[in-house]
Amino acid sequence: MEGEFFSIDFADQITLQLRQAHIFNVTFAPTRTGNFAGRLLINSNDPDNQQVIVNLSGVCTPGIPPTIALDEWGHYFDVVPVNSEPNLDADERNQGDLDLNIRSVETTAAEFTTSFMAPVTIPAEGVFGVQVTFTPLHSQYYESELIIRSNDPQQDVIGTWVKRLRPWRGYHHPARSSRFWAGCDRGDRDDPAIHLK
Repeated sequence: MEGEFFSIDFADQITLQLRQAHIFNVTFAPTRTGNFAGRLLINSNDPDNQQVIVNLSGVCTPGIPPTIALDEWGHYFDVVPVNSEPNLDADERNQGDLDLNIRSVETTAAEFTTSFMAPVTIPAEGVFGVQVTFTPLHSQYYESELIIRSNDPQQDVIGTWVKRLRPWRGYHHPARSSRFWAGCDRGDRDDPAIHLK
């Protein structure tokens, strides 16, 4: 084998029987960008072709840097009861050729929390999901930003790569709370009877 970054999985000579074939794996593993060439030299006891030369070539490009993409740019929790804990999933995809490193996933309001626990690496075309939980304590309108910090070089010029979602919204209307209300009524007899509305 001749040429930089080319290799073959051939360790010792082999003997092929009549009409027998053998497959060799040639690997091109460049560590820098550029155009590269090599030659595969096959020496045998073939009286007509004692040496067969196979020309090799390969190109290494920089590749697409880590590129974060979100399946959805905004999520709406709809109307939910106070003290409930509904959740939604947010998926982050890596559309680059290099590994995407997610350093942190945070919200800007205490009523919204995420399942993100530790930094994670997403390979090319990989997907990572984060669950966001909404825990309203009062009947009012809520919103929050989901901030994702990664090594995507296109997100922020100061080095904190922030991808912002439109607000995560949740709202509880008091007029609809009766749907989840339960009361106790004695009824016509002394036996207690529960009614749901």
